[in-house]
Amino acid sequence: MASTSCTFAARSLHQALPSYRTLDRAQRCDFTPGIATLSQATAPPVRTSPLSAPIAFSQLREASSSDQISSFGRQVNPKPFGFERQKPRHARQVVVAAANPFAQLLTRISGNTTEKREELKGELLDLISGLERGAEASAEEKAEVDKLASRLEAITPNPKSLSTPLISGKWKLLYTTSESILGTKRPKLLRPNGPIFQYIDAEALAAKNTETWPFFNQVTAKLTPESPSKVKVQFQYFKIFGLVSVKAPESARGFLDTTYVDDDLRISRGDKGNLFIL
Repeated sequence: MASTSCTFAARSLHQALPSYRTLDRAQRCDFTPGIATLSQATAPPVRTSPLSAPIAFSQLREASSSDQISSFGRQVNPKPFGFERQKPRHARQVVVAAANPFAQLLTRISGNTTEKREELKGELLDLISGLERGAEASAEEKAEVDKLASRLEAITPNPKSLSTPLISGKWKLLYTTSESILGTKRPKLLRPNGPIFQYIDAEALAAKNTETWPFFNQVTAKLTPESPSKVKVQFQYFKIFGLVSVKAPESARGFLDTTYVDDDLRISRGDKGNLFIL
């Protein structure tokens, strides 16, 4: 029966070849040896073009406009159909994070250090605000000020303080343990009552301390670097009442180590162990 069907199919094909060519693949005769049928033959799988199926446009992006254009006006792209699959946003972020774990760690540490620095600065400034530049500080308060200053010095953003331009400028004295500056051994009326300023010119290696009301005293000094943060201080002239200038003796010298400096706070320590906060 199968042979008769195959002979009939072959004769029909010879007589009406154009009609056969118009048949669907599934309707054509399967000439597998021993089997021939005009029933629904199994068609080989047809690869489906991505353009014939729904496209998730949220996961695809068009090819770059810089791709070459063929002679037929179509974009020539190494990716089929001018699209390439794009990783979801969260996946790209995970890859970046995994590739830069140390960068993330350093950023986190830096952020924590900055927050800690600002917190300590706030505590220190609050503590010294009512101490009359240190003249009214008790022994316990002096110890607490020194402790907070030491914690700030440990996380200074500019350990090489002489190299940063932040050190130069006009600084207002906020606190010191220097009795000679505070005049604690003098009657209160004879102490400096107005602001005390220090001018530093790191480029010219010069410094000047000025008192305001009531004496307007001044002292100028020459600076000589001894380390990335320390300078030797040689006093040159004292000016009394802003009028009379007196040359300082050779013995009028010391050193100043700037252990902390940022945009608005400076901490220095002198050769006699005195602390200066400006």
